[in-house]
Amino acid sequence: MWQTSDQAGGRAFLFLRTCDFRCDHRAFAAPGNRGAHAPNEADFGMVAVFKDLFGNLLLLVEFTHRRTQGDLALAS
Repeated sequence: MWQTSDQAGGRAFLFLRTCDFRCDHRAFAAPGNRGAHAPNEADFGMVAVFKDLFGNLLLLVEFTHRRTQGDLALAS
């Protein structure tokens, strides 16, 4: 049976990029919003997982720095 909460196969459905992680995390984690997880610090920045109304996973992400064209050239 097809479920509305499984469009992404149990993985993150959307990545929400922010420039003010603390403010946006507070808004998403407000009382009444379900499925809020504690934020984690990763190599690339801050990330937190939330569930939407249908149970899909959303990632709130704030990158610590922007990659430049020079960074991209060095990575390849």
